[in-house]
Amino acid sequence: MKKLLLLLAFCFSGNAMAGGPVYVGKTGPVYSPGSSKTVLADGSNPSTSSTSAVDMTGVTTTITTTKASRIGFALATSLRNVTSPAVTFVNIQVNGVNQFGANGIYHNQAVAGYFCAFGLSGLSAVLPAGTYIVKARWYVSTSTSTMLGDTDNSTMISAWEI
Repeated sequence: MKKLLLLLAFCFSGNAMAGGPVYVGKTGPVYSPGSSKTVLADGSNPSTSSTSAVDMTGVTTTITTTKASRIGFALATSLRNVTSPAVTFVNIQVNGVNQFGANGIYHNQAVAGYFCAFGLSGLSAVLPAGTYIVKARWYVSTSTSTMLGDTDNSTMISAWEI
Protein backbone atom coordinates (compact mmCIF):
# COMPACT_ATOMS: atom_id res chain seq x y z
CA MET A 1 0.00 0.00 0.00
CA LYS A 2 2.87 2.40 0.81
CA LYS A 3 4.41 1.84 -2.65
CA LEU A 4 1.09 2.59 -4.36
CA LEU A 5 0.59 5.79 -2.36
CA LEU A 6 4.13 6.95 -3.10
CA LEU A 7 3.66 6.23 -6.80
CA LEU A 8 0.38 8.16 -6.84
CA ALA A 9 1.89 11.06 -4.93
CA PHE A 10 4.80 11.21 -7.39
CA CYS A 11 2.62 10.95 -10.49
CA PHE A 12 0.23 13.70 -9.44
CA SER A 13 2.63 16.11 -7.77
CA GLY A 14 3.20 19.50 -9.38
CA ASN A 15 6.72 18.49 -10.46
CA ALA A 16 5.53 15.37 -12.25
CA MET A 17 2.88 17.22 -14.22
CA ALA A 18 5.19 20.05 -15.26
CA GLY A 19 6.71 17.84 -17.97
CA GLY A 20 3.38 16.87 -19.53
CA PRO A 21 1.06 13.92 -19.05
CA VAL A 22 2.37 11.03 -16.99
CA TYR A 23 2.02 7.45 -18.21
CA VAL A 24 2.70 4.72 -15.66
CA GLY A 25 3.85 1.37 -17.03
CA LYS A 26 5.80 -1.62 -15.86
CA THR A 27 9.04 0.35 -15.78
CA GLY A 28 7.67 3.40 -13.96
CA PRO A 29 6.59 6.84 -15.09
CA VAL A 30 7.31 7.92 -18.66
CA TYR A 31 6.84 11.58 -19.58
CA SER A 32 5.48 12.73 -22.88
CA PRO A 33 8.16 14.85 -24.58
CA GLY A 34 5.69 17.25 -26.20
CA SER A 35 2.35 18.43 -24.89
CA SER A 36 0.09 21.46 -24.99
CA LYS A 37 -3.31 22.62 -23.81
CA THR A 38 -5.65 25.55 -24.20
CA VAL A 39 -8.35 26.41 -21.69
CA LEU A 40 -11.23 28.67 -22.68
CA ALA A 41 -12.35 30.31 -19.42
CA ASP A 42 -12.89 33.95 -20.38
CA GLY A 43 -16.69 33.94 -20.03
CA SER A 44 -17.25 34.13 -23.78
CA ASN A 45 -19.50 31.02 -24.09
CA PRO A 46 -19.18 30.81 -27.91
CA SER A 47 -22.09 29.56 -30.00
CA THR A 48 -22.81 28.55 -33.58
CA SER A 49 -25.85 28.24 -35.82
CA SER A 50 -23.76 27.01 -38.73
CA THR A 51 -24.93 23.86 -40.52
CA SER A 52 -21.42 23.31 -41.92
CA ALA A 53 -18.25 22.84 -39.86
CA VAL A 54 -16.62 25.96 -38.38
CA ASP A 55 -13.84 26.39 -35.81
CA MET A 56 -14.86 26.42 -32.14
CA THR A 57 -13.77 29.92 -31.15
CA GLY A 58 -10.65 29.79 -28.97
CA VAL A 59 -10.43 25.97 -28.90
CA THR A 60 -7.11 25.34 -30.61
CA THR A 61 -3.63 24.40 -29.46
CA THR A 62 -0.24 23.93 -31.10
CA ILE A 63 2.13 21.06 -30.38
CA THR A 64 5.67 20.38 -31.56
CA THR A 65 6.67 16.72 -31.73
CA THR A 66 10.26 15.53 -31.44
CA LYS A 67 10.06 12.42 -33.64
CA ALA A 68 7.69 10.52 -35.91
CA SER A 69 4.82 9.76 -33.56
CA ARG A 70 1.09 9.84 -33.02
CA ILE A 71 -0.62 12.80 -31.40
CA GLY A 72 -3.09 12.06 -28.64
CA PHE A 73 -5.81 14.66 -28.10
CA ALA A 74 -8.77 15.32 -25.84
CA LEU A 75 -11.61 17.83 -25.71
CA ALA A 76 -13.77 18.50 -22.64
CA THR A 77 -16.68 20.96 -22.70
CA SER A 78 -20.38 21.41 -22.00
CA LEU A 79 -22.82 21.89 -24.89
CA ARG A 80 -26.38 23.18 -25.11
CA ASN A 81 -28.77 23.49 -28.02
CA VAL A 82 -31.86 25.64 -27.52
CA THR A 83 -33.97 23.21 -29.58
CA SER A 84 -34.78 19.55 -29.07
CA PRO A 85 -34.28 17.28 -30.87
CA ALA A 86 -31.11 18.81 -32.25
CA VAL A 87 -27.64 17.46 -32.91
CA THR A 88 -24.30 19.21 -32.45
CA PHE A 89 -21.47 17.61 -34.43
CA VAL A 90 -17.89 18.00 -33.10
CA ASN A 91 -14.65 17.06 -34.81
CA ILE A 92 -10.95 17.45 -34.04
CA GLN A 93 -8.55 18.46 -36.78
CA VAL A 94 -4.79 17.95 -36.75
CA ASN A 95 -3.29 20.29 -39.35
CA GLY A 96 -6.60 20.41 -41.19
CA VAL A 97 -7.28 16.65 -41.23
CA ASN A 98 -10.54 15.53 -39.58
CA GLN A 99 -9.85 12.87 -36.96
CA PHE A 100 -13.43 11.56 -36.76
CA GLY A 101 -14.41 11.35 -40.44
CA ALA A 102 -16.38 13.95 -42.36
CA ASN A 103 -19.16 14.44 -39.79
CA GLY A 104 -17.37 14.02 -36.46
CA ILE A 105 -18.91 12.84 -33.19
CA TYR A 106 -22.45 13.93 -32.40
CA HIS A 107 -24.15 15.20 -29.26
CA ASN A 108 -27.91 14.70 -29.31
CA GLN A 109 -29.80 17.36 -27.33
CA ALA A 110 -32.55 15.35 -25.61
CA VAL A 111 -33.97 18.26 -23.56
CA ALA A 112 -33.90 21.77 -25.01
CA GLY A 113 -31.80 24.40 -23.27
CA TYR A 114 -29.82 22.25 -20.81
CA PHE A 115 -26.03 22.13 -20.81
CA CYS A 116 -24.65 18.61 -21.02
CA ALA A 117 -21.05 17.47 -20.50
CA PHE A 118 -19.33 16.43 -23.73
CA GLY A 119 -15.88 14.94 -24.17
CA LEU A 120 -13.91 13.04 -26.74
CA SER A 121 -10.39 11.79 -27.21
CA GLY A 122 -8.37 10.00 -29.85
CA LEU A 123 -5.08 9.44 -31.63
CA SER A 124 -3.84 10.73 -34.97
CA ALA A 125 -2.02 8.61 -37.51
CA VAL A 126 1.77 8.50 -37.17
CA LEU A 127 3.07 11.92 -38.21
CA PRO A 128 6.64 13.12 -38.85
CA ALA A 129 8.36 15.33 -36.27
CA GLY A 130 7.08 18.87 -36.57
CA THR A 131 4.62 21.49 -35.37
CA TYR A 132 0.90 20.73 -35.54
CA ILE A 133 -2.26 22.73 -34.95
CA VAL A 134 -4.93 20.75 -33.10
CA LYS A 135 -8.37 22.36 -33.08
CA ALA A 136 -12.03 21.63 -32.49
CA ARG A 137 -14.69 22.29 -35.12
CA TRP A 138 -18.48 22.04 -34.86
CA TYR A 139 -21.83 22.52 -36.56
CA VAL A 140 -25.51 21.93 -35.78
CA SER A 141 -28.42 20.14 -37.42
CA THR A 142 -30.73 22.98 -36.45
CA SER A 143 -30.98 26.04 -34.20
CA THR A 144 -28.02 27.26 -32.07
CA SER A 145 -25.49 25.36 -29.96
CA THR A 146 -23.47 27.00 -27.17
CA MET A 147 -20.40 25.76 -25.31
CA LEU A 148 -19.37 26.91 -21.86
CA GLY A 149 -16.17 28.89 -21.58
CA ASP A 150 -16.29 30.56 -18.18
CA THR A 151 -14.24 30.17 -15.02
CA ASP A 152 -16.65 27.68 -13.44
CA ASN A 153 -17.25 25.57 -16.55
CA SER A 154 -14.35 25.94 -18.92
CA THR A 155 -13.62 24.20 -22.20
CA MET A 156 -10.23 22.53 -22.66
CA ILE A 157 -8.41 21.01 -25.60
CA SER A 158 -5.14 19.21 -25.04
CA ALA A 159 -2.63 17.35 -27.19
CA TRP A 160 0.42 15.26 -26.46
CA GLU A 161 3.07 13.28 -28.30
CA ILE A 162 2.72 9.52 -28.00
